[in-house]
Amino acid sequence: MELHEIRISGLSRSSEIELVPIGDIHIGTINCDLNELERVVEYVYKHDNCYWQGMGDYEECIKHQDSRRFDPRTVPERHLARLGDIAQSQKEELVSILEPILNPDKCWGLHGGNHEEDLFKYYGEDIVNQICSTYGLRNLGYKALTRLMFSRSTRGGTATFVIHSQHGHGGGRKVGSKINLLRDLPANIDADVHIMGHIHDRVMDDAVQLKLSPAGRKLKLKAREMVFGITGTFYRTYQEGNTNYAEKRDYPPTPMGCIKITFAPWSSRSKLHIEKLRT
Repeated sequence: MELHEIRISGLSRSSEIELVPIGDIHIGTINCDLNELERVVEYVYKHDNCYWQGMGDYEECIKHQDSRRFDPRTVPERHLARLGDIAQSQKEELVSILEPILNPDKCWGLHGGNHEEDLFKYYGEDIVNQICSTYGLRNLGYKALTRLMFSRSTRGGTATFVIHSQHGHGGGRKVGSKINLLRDLPANIDADVHIMGHIHDRVMDDAVQLKLSPAGRKLKLKAREMVFGITGTFYRTYQEGNTNYAEKRDYPPTPMGCIKITFAPWSSRSKLHIEKLRT
């Protein structure tokens, strides 16, 4: 597990900070929706108080030596032309799209996914670390806890949130099973935000946890907001004129795009909000 801290200062009482988790892109397959990815990148780039975090599985990272998973019929010609270094070809396309927001002023770090993990384990290519080293980003590994510290330009204005993020695991075809998986995330980890990818869906939920006021203060019931999210995908389950592993397994079609988490540290009402990102 990686531990990370983000500090943002100079905010006002009405400031809202947005986080867009971007992952499960799967560049290197013809099922990847590059147009939707470009729209998300443009949204993050154009909004000053909007940041993003990588959730893993940015590329397919499947080499032709992997006879079980490699299928040339699902690979775009531009990447087939570089079969010998196909993962690097995919990385170059990835960074060319992400480059406007591929900097520490916009990105809170990158998780690796199971596709990048397998590429490193079997072929020694660490794509995530290469990108992080080149662009000065924090490598968040597979799972991370990130402390966000916000402060206002005037006195007395500080706020702290904790994000528990990971590429993710498991699955389940029904929405209920996915929500149950999300609700299990805070069982062992204390955080305000729990997000994961991997499942190729966009699922959002929220909850309130009750607690007692701190010792030394008047007895009072406090409510702590928590939000949960499966962060979305850019992988189309079904593509006209093409058959892939997801279609063969009869996976349900999934919506394209991301979720968005809004932090409103000094709001008199809700301080956390989770929703579908509308580009």
